[in-house]
Amino acid sequence: MTPARILMVEDQMHLAMMLEEIMADAGYDVISAGKLERAMKLARDMPLDAAILDINLGDGITAYPLADLLERRGVPYAFASGYSECDIPQPYRSHLTVHKPYAPQDILAAIGSLLADAPGTTGRAAT
Repeated sequence: MTPARILMVEDQMHLAMMLEEIMADAGYDVISAGKLERAMKLARDMPLDAAILDINLGDGITAYPLADLLERRGVPYAFASGYSECDIPQPYRSHLTVHKPYAPQDILAAIGSLLADAPGTTGRAAT
C-alpha cells in the first residue's frame, strides 16, 4: 500500500525538520515547504492526501491562499499554529487547528483525523 502523502508547510527550519522526521517515522510520505510559493507549486503539481499548515509564514505572509487551493482540490488540511481561534479568520475556523506549542503526537493525531475523514478509498485526495 502506498503511504499517505502529506504536505507539511512550516517556515521554522528546526521545527520543519523535526516534524518531517516524525511523520516519516510514522510511515507517511512527507513533502515539506517553508515558503508559500513552493507550497502552492507542490499543491498544484502533486497528488496529496492531507496537509499540515503553519499559518504565519513570516514577512506578513500567511498560508490562507494555500488553504483555499487545497480546499478547491479536495485535500483535507489542518493548521499547526500559535494563533488563537479568534486570530484565525472566520472561513478557516472550522478546520482542525493544533495549537503551538504542541507535542509530536498531536500532529500525528491530526493527520490521522484528516485521513480518516478524507473522501474515497484510494488514500489519495482528488487531483
